[in-house]
This record gives sequence, C-alpha cells and structure tokens, in this order.
Amino acid sequence: WLGLAALHAADAHPDELRHHLEEAARRLREGARAEPPLWTAALRAVEVAPRAAAALAHALIEAPGAPPPRGYLPLAQALEPVAPELSRALLRRAAARREDGARAALAVRLRQAGWEAADAGRRDEAIALLREAKRLVTRNSDS
Repeated sequence: WLGLAALHAADAHPDELRHHLEEAARRLREGARAEPPLWTAALRAVEVAPRAAAALAHALIEAPGAPPPRGYLPLAQALEPVAPELSRALLRRAAARREDGARAALAVRLRQAGWEAADAGRRDEAIALLREAKRLVTRNSDS
C-alpha cells in the first residue's frame, strides 16, 4: 500500500511522498518483500525526491521479492545523477536479466567510472572497471 500511496502523492504532495518512500524503505529493511508498486514509486519519485527514491531503490535491491515491472534499466538511468554506484548495481542486474540495452549502458558507465577513478589516482579500481567494461563490449561484439 505504501507504493500506491507514494504514487498518489508523487505529483502534488512532495512531503507526503518522501514520508511514504522512507516508510517503505524502513519496512523493506525490516524484512518486507519488494513489490511492483514500490519499484514504480521509486522510479516516479526520482525527480521530486531523489534522495528518498535512491534510499528506497537501495532497500528494494536488498529485499526479497519481485523485480521491477519495467526492468532495472529505467530506474538505473534515472538514478545515475543522484546515486551513480546504485545506478551501476541496478545496471548489473539489468544486464544479468538481459534487458535490452543494459549491457551497453553498463559498459558506458563502467568506462566513465574507470576514467574517473584513474583521474582521482585510484589505479587498481580504474583498471578493474575498464577491464570489466571491455569484457562487456567484447561479449557484445561476439554475439
């Protein structure tokens, strides 16, 4: 019910929306199951309450239950500016489920993260990210 309440509040009641998202995340951390309306609420809330949407998405990927009804890719793309690491985790799930465009999107994000790590002097992290991106691209061209 919290997912449906959050969807109802998404347009006109940002404070109520944040409250519903936070409550849903808390309940998921306590053992509630991930349900489709919660995934939809997280996606819908990114523009209005980005931090609360990211917290809910993080709780959703940790909880047992249903995957997102539209797949992981739309939420991963929406969360990229707000929570890049969470976005990559969602992209990994999307790629594992073979969602259209997920593997290519993940390769792009890993390449970006790899170069950012290199620029920051985190050489080992940069190498690992860039190698993972290369493997994804190589697998795409082999298929």
